[in-house]
Amino acid sequence: MGSTTLTMFNVSLETLQTVADNFHTALMAGLCKEGQMIRALPSFVCELPSGREEGDFLVVDLGGTNLRVGCAQLKGNGQFGLDMKRWALVDEMKNKAGCELFDLIADCVKSYLKDSPHQTMGEALKGRPISLGFTFSYPVKQDDIDHGILIQWNKALVCNDVIGLDVVALLQDALNKTDLANVKVSALLNDTVGTLAAHAYVDVDTKISVLLGTGTNAAFIAPLSLVKKLAAHPTIQSHKEMIINTEWGAFGDGNGDLLPLLPLDKKIDSETVNPGAQILEKLLGGMYLGEIARLALELQFGDGQMLGKPFDLETADLSKIEIDDGHGGVALKEKLGWRDFDDTALQQAKDICRSVVKRSAQLCAAMLVGIYRLLGKPRTRTVVAFDGSLYEKYPRYSEYLEETIAALEPGHTMEFQLRKDGSIIGAAVIVAARKS
Repeated sequence: MGSTTLTMFNVSLETLQTVADNFHTALMAGLCKEGQMIRALPSFVCELPSGREEGDFLVVDLGGTNLRVGCAQLKGNGQFGLDMKRWALVDEMKNKAGCELFDLIADCVKSYLKDSPHQTMGEALKGRPISLGFTFSYPVKQDDIDHGILIQWNKALVCNDVIGLDVVALLQDALNKTDLANVKVSALLNDTVGTLAAHAYVDVDTKISVLLGTGTNAAFIAPLSLVKKLAAHPTIQSHKEMIINTEWGAFGDGNGDLLPLLPLDKKIDSETVNPGAQILEKLLGGMYLGEIARLALELQFGDGQMLGKPFDLETADLSKIEIDDGHGGVALKEKLGWRDFDDTALQQAKDICRSVVKRSAQLCAAMLVGIYRLLGKPRTRTVVAFDGSLYEKYPRYSEYLEETIAALEPGHTMEFQLRKDGSIIGAAVIVAARKS
């Protein structure tokens, strides 16, 4: 069992090529027809930024762990500033009735406007009309940039009474009740769409974005000739391209053979709030990597006994164990109650944590290659913008990802760049691009 545990996360290049090809096929199916595993959701963001947009914009970002409200200041020439407040999404908020959740968002908007140092925000509190960009990190079906029907929650939010409703209308109604009817929700976007738009404001060669944080997702700029399911849509006839939100976290849903799933992956899936859904996300996302490693450590060292409790071990703990800067042993003791390990066991624990995270990076690389191939393997510079703590902070994650892409697609033209706070800056950029 021990040696198997140390190697079971290894994924061959051949398997990764198959994952890339299968995702390419699934993505094409999602672009052509509704109801597919990969939804390939149109964002209706067709006006891409030039980098010259300017102004102060009110923005809201509802993510997996935080709600952020702020003022994004676009200064032209790809420059911007950001002032914001953050509220942690505690379990009580995650289990609210849907309307109560949106009422909470509106209350936070009002709180921010009261405290904001920016004149534009203070004037909005006094009734001056202002546009709001709403970044919403959950799957919605849009038929315009300011309208989106909630398909499902993920990332542990379970406000199921608003599934099938327009989240823009829900937020607008909540703002109206909070005496902020002058605040108009004028753009709805996914966080990954926002990251792409934000980085395109800085670098016009940005074509793809990837989110690697609590969960995972990707977006890309697609020629509308590929988006067959929008062929008859009246609002896009005058445009040539659109940002597509892939919702790639759902890859493998209903067909686990598309991914190299292990028994412990299936165990984790069965015990989540959404079993059978978001299968890729449960292999890649920061929410799950700690639990994958905990179960692997349990197989290696538990002797049939549980080490810690489910989800006690977090992705941040894996980096401490892998770096072994003196805190790795502490994480094993405090989070898993494992106190009798020696140097050999600690080294094996490091290897397990590294292999769990490396598999995440390798699978992400394969998915990214699938998008690159769908775009025809462009020979011009193709910037990929990344946001999320997993890519930004985990040791060697970006290295694992880039070396895998180089092996899968030698000679590719992709460049990989970090875009912090892309989701919230992107909301401002998209509102500004619409106005210009």
